[in-house]
Amino acid sequence: MSFEYIEMKRSGRKGIIILNRPDKRNALNAEVVSELISAFTEMEESGEVKVIILKAKGSVFSAGADLSYLQQLQKNTYEENLEDSHHLKTLYLIIYNCKKPVIAQVHGHAIAGGCGLATVCDFVFASNTANFGYTEVRIGFLPALVMVFLIRKIGEGRARELLLGGNLIEAVTAQQYGLINYVTPPDDLESAVLAYADELLVKNSATSMDMTKQLMNQVMTMPLNDALDLAAEMNARARSTDDCKKGLEAFLEKSFLVFFPVWLIEIDIHSLHLNIQFLPLVMVKLILKNQIIQFAGAVVIFVGLLVFCLALISFSSSWRVGIDTVAPGGLITTGVFSVTRNPIFLSMDLYFLGTFLIYSNLFFLMCFVCIALGFQFQIRQEEIFLIERYGDKYRKYMAQVNRYI
Repeated sequence: MSFEYIEMKRSGRKGIIILNRPDKRNALNAEVVSELISAFTEMEESGEVKVIILKAKGSVFSAGADLSYLQQLQKNTYEENLEDSHHLKTLYLIIYNCKKPVIAQVHGHAIAGGCGLATVCDFVFASNTANFGYTEVRIGFLPALVMVFLIRKIGEGRARELLLGGNLIEAVTAQQYGLINYVTPPDDLESAVLAYADELLVKNSATSMDMTKQLMNQVMTMPLNDALDLAAEMNARARSTDDCKKGLEAFLEKSFLVFFPVWLIEIDIHSLHLNIQFLPLVMVKLILKNQIIQFAGAVVIFVGLLVFCLALISFSSSWRVGIDTVAPGGLITTGVFSVTRNPIFLSMDLYFLGTFLIYSNLFFLMCFVCIALGFQFQIRQEEIFLIERYGDKYRKYMAQVNRYI
């Protein structure tokens, strides 16, 4: 699916949605909201995505509603404005109720509706230069929809301060209020988000995270006894899942459990991060296992096609290049070429073809060995580093990982 105002891509099992209106400070309008609804719906339904990241291009995460969009709202009827409000409500609910954890990567200011987007995400990572605020009351507007989520997230007292005051707060203050989770320097923001996403991918069960989000979203508005009944029911259901059985087995064996299907992982070697304990080594081993096998397969296919083509040329016309010979019933050749179907020439063709194949295969074998040795060297260097740093903890972890790769 193609979009005009946002971008959507996948990196391994991470789904990434990017606000792409830097010239408009990533302002929201009906079209942007529609595209975000489509993107989050597609990511949630994809079996190849386990974690979703929401980020933006430009210097600002999102400045709230688009000015032209606000002008249009003044001309709308009550029914049209009600429909538009329900449209934004749909987006907030899709993000809030998403089966998969959603991480907001806020590199710049998040204001009004833009701050609302961050509010409904499960985790918010922010640059220490970013500001947050609900400024709707400054223009006679109402932060109505986000209010519902904000009170749940940080409590009524802090919500009143932010919503009624309409002031912007710094990222550090937002973290103290519970609005965001982590604050990093601007240059470290993306690596911190990717590192945390990778940790969720490897260490956490997708089924458990889904059920946990469902339960949290439901019990907050339920009477105590009803909430406990639902919690008991969900607890019983969780115990029958495959992830729970594997997790309990690993816990009882005092081993580590890696929650990811290897066959769905696509590795980008440039995005590996050493700050997640042992994850990079796992990824490099996957690269070694998968990409070298693919390379070897490509070599076999290429050589096979080459053999077929050369054999076809040889047996159809027996082209000679640069050979001086005399054969009964044949032609005398001096350096250029001759065309004949003489068996002697055919046998010479096969000889030269065989020689060519031997040397070409040796060349490809040398390339293959060099690549393999390069990967092995990289793995060994990282193993030395991790063994020195983590010791037995690393060995136990990798023993568990090797069961999967």
